[in-house]
Amino acid sequence: MKLKRKFFRIIESIIYKILILTKKIKNKSFVQSLNSAIYKDQFHRVYLLSNNEEIRYLVKSGDDIAKYLYINNSWNFHVLEKACKILKKKKSVSTLINIGAHIGSTCIPAVKYNLFKRSIAFEPFKTNFNLLKTNIFLNGLEEKIEPHNVALSNKKKKLFIKQFGPNSGDCRIIFKNSKNTQEINCHVLDQYTKKLNKNNSIIFMYAQGHEPEIFLGAKKTIKKRIPIITEFMPSLFNNKWIQKMSYLIRNYKYFYDLKKNENKKNFTAKELENLKNEYIVNKDYTDILILN
Repeated sequence: MKLKRKFFRIIESIIYKILILTKKIKNKSFVQSLNSAIYKDQFHRVYLLSNNEEIRYLVKSGDDIAKYLYINNSWNFHVLEKACKILKKKKSVSTLINIGAHIGSTCIPAVKYNLFKRSIAFEPFKTNFNLLKTNIFLNGLEEKIEPHNVALSNKKKKLFIKQFGPNSGDCRIIFKNSKNTQEINCHVLDQYTKKLNKNNSIIFMYAQGHEPEIFLGAKKTIKKRIPIITEFMPSLFNNKWIQKMSYLIRNYKYFYDLKKNENKKNFTAKELENLKNEYIVNKDYTDILILN
C-alpha cells in the first residue's frame, strides 16, 4: 500500500512539473496545440473554462467559435485592433459600442488591454448573453462593461432570433416565429449614444445581416459620425439593403475593406455594390471600417 501511494506521488510530481513547464513556454504553436488537446479531451463537458491566465472565457463545447476561442484565446479582436490602428486611435476614445457581443471575445480584450476604458455590449441570444455576463465577471470587468440582453433594430418592438448550425455567432434575427426561435426585445441604438460622439467612441457591429435595420434606428447616432466597424456579409442582406443604408451613405465619406491592405475608398452606393458583388460570389464576407 505504501509503495502504491509513493508511486502515485511520483506521478503527481511529474504531472505538476509538466504543467509548470507548459505555462513557461511562450511558443504560440505549442500553446495552441496544448489547448487543442485539452479541448478534445474535455469535449464531452457542456462548458469549458479556457486555459489562459490573461483572459478567461467560459465557452460551450461543440460550438465552432467557442472551439477557436478556446484554442487561440482570440476570435475577432484583431479586426478591432486593425481598425484602431488605421484611425490612429487616441486615449480619449473611451467607449466601445459592441453590437452583437456574443460571449465577449471583442469587448473583454478591448477593455482588459486598455484599448478602451469601457464598453456597452449588446447580445440578444440568451445563451450567449449568459456566457457574456459570466465572462465579464471572470475577468473582473463588471464596472467597465455594461451588457444588454436586447437586439438593436429600426424601432422598439419584439422579433425572433435563431441559431443556424453549430456556430453560436450565427444567430440571425427573423421576423416570424418558427421552430427553435427565441422571442427578443428590440431597441434602437440612438437610446444609448446620447452622451457619445466621434471623438469618444467607436461602434463595432456583428449582426448577421441585420445591420441595415440597425442603421435605420440610428439616425441621430449616424449624424454624429462615430466611426463604425461592421461585418459586411451581403449574402444575408435583403433586396432593400442599399436603400436602408442611404442615410448612412449620406453622412460618411470613406471606408476600408479590413480583409485587405488597401487604401480607403469613397463610401458610396456604387462602391458598396461593387463590394457586394465581390463577396457574394462564394457567400464570403469581410469587415469594413466606415469613417468621415
